[in-house]
Amino acid sequence: MLSAEAWATLIVPTILAVVVMFVYGFWDKITRKEYLVDDEILGYDEELLKEERA
Repeated sequence: MLSAEAWATLIVPTILAVVVMFVYGFWDKITRKEYLVDDEILGYDEELLKEERA
């Protein structure tokens, strides 16, 4: 059986990680700003895809 310190060591980082993932996933709704991908980034991604296929 684990001690109280061991449970805290396991549970506290897990809860923090879940909170961080939740905030990261909904950051655009929290800040009420929409983050769009730039045309340059889209072009760069298309170039990477072409390189990977070749």
